[in-house]
Formats: sequence, C-alpha cells, structure tokens
Amino acid sequence: MKYFIGINQKVWLDKYPKVDLETALIFDIIKNFCAVRNNKIKKFILDNEEYTWINYQMIIDELPMLKFRSKGSISPRVNLLKKIGLIKTFRAPEGSIYIRLTEKASELIFDIPVYKNEQAVHIDEHPVHVDEQPPVHLNEQHNHTTNINHTTISNINILAVATATAEEINKIITLFKEVSPFSYKDYYKNLTERKSSAELLSRLPMEKLEILITKFLPKINVMPYIPKNCKAFKPSELLKNLDRIIVKIKEIQQKRSEEKINIII
Repeated sequence: MKYFIGINQKVWLDKYPKVDLETALIFDIIKNFCAVRNNKIKKFILDNEEYTWINYQMIIDELPMLKFRSKGSISPRVNLLKKIGLIKTFRAPEGSIYIRLTEKASELIFDIPVYKNEQAVHIDEHPVHVDEQPPVHLNEQHNHTTNINHTTISNINILAVATATAEEINKIITLFKEVSPFSYKDYYKNLTERKSSAELLSRLPMEKLEILITKFLPKINVMPYIPKNCKAFKPSELLKNLDRIIVKIKEIQQKRSEEKINIII
C-alpha cells in the first residue's frame, strides 16, 4: 500500500480538467511502478522503449481508500490515460498489460509552480558541460592525469565520513527511503551507502541535497527517455551520477518558463 499520496492538482486542473481524482492517482501509481528497478517487476524493450508490467490488482492494493471493487474500475481509467497521451500500453499474448510513460507525461512531473515567497533553487557547483571530461569522483578511477593520488582520495573519504554526523547520514538515507520505497533496502547498516551519504554532504549542503532528492529525483527517475546514468535510487548512485544529474536538471529547466523553479549551476 502507498502510505502517502501526492499529486499536483493545479497541473491536472489546468491541463486535464476532465480527468477525475481517481484517474490522477492511478497515473501516480503507474509512474511509481515504471520507476522501480526490481526483479519482481517485469519489464521489456519494444522499439527501444521500456515497458513495465502493470497488474491492475496491484493498483487496487496500493489505493485502498478509493475502494475499487474490481479491475473493471481500473481499465477505463487506464484507457483514458492512454487516450490523452500520457501513457502507451502493450498487451502481451497471455493478456498481461505493459505500460510506459510518454514524454507528454513530463508535463505533469516537472510542472512545479513557485510561489511569490519562494526563492530560486541554487546548487553552487562549478559548471559541468556535456562535452567536457567528467570530473574525478572520490569513488571512481580515471585514466587521465590528475593531481589527486589514492592517498589524497582516501583522506578525503575519511574526512567526509568524519565531518558528517550520524544524524545527517541517517536523514539522507531516510529521504531515499521515502522517495524510492519500491527499490529501498536497509541502507542504515550498509557501509557503502552511509559512506556515499557522507560524501554527498561534502559536495552539497543538506538543504540542497534534500531539494534534489525529494523534488527532482522522483521526477527524473520515472522518465523512460532519460538515461540510467542520470538517475539515482540510492545514495551511492546519486554520488556517482551527481554531475550528470545536475546537467540534466539544468537542461530540463531551460525548457520551462521563467516562472518555474530554476537551478543555477
């Protein structure tokens, strides 16, 4: 069961005013299932597009407050989502339904309004350009020449872990637990994930990491046309892909109006 339900009512009302609440919530569940990377969730590639197996009973189980009595209540709403262009469907020979999100679905995912008392979001990192070589990460080795030797890297890793408090590390892990419940495992005792959380805190302050993890990762992670190296479902993946993710967010934000949240790198 999904414990917390959240949809952007303004976007749905502005773009799809005839869609009812139940359909919008079903879309939210489908979006989450499409983002899952788990052996229990079947996926396949068709025409270079990834489709995810969606069991209507799972949707019913995820939304008990809607009191759907049968799969017949789900089917017409899925068809409506397909009709308005938010999803594509494929029916396997045995009758299973597979679904993928369309690019049009990003309108609902990235259309986040900013209120007058809100400020722009800044991530104070040096610019990263797609055509440049990636920077040296603390947990990666590169063939190109660098002044950072293995001893220095080890010292930086130790310093990051030492300066980050257990409470801060636990908070980072909790944020991932909340935004990626389907793929989450017990990271609190996982040394790699705790170390990665500490190193993330050495790259960005907590408040900006929280915005990145809670506002942007859930949206980027469910978009099938964004490459996997621009996604993150756990702290170690965010640390590894951080620069690419920031670049991708900047690219997406450039396509939005000036009234929307802007990330200035």
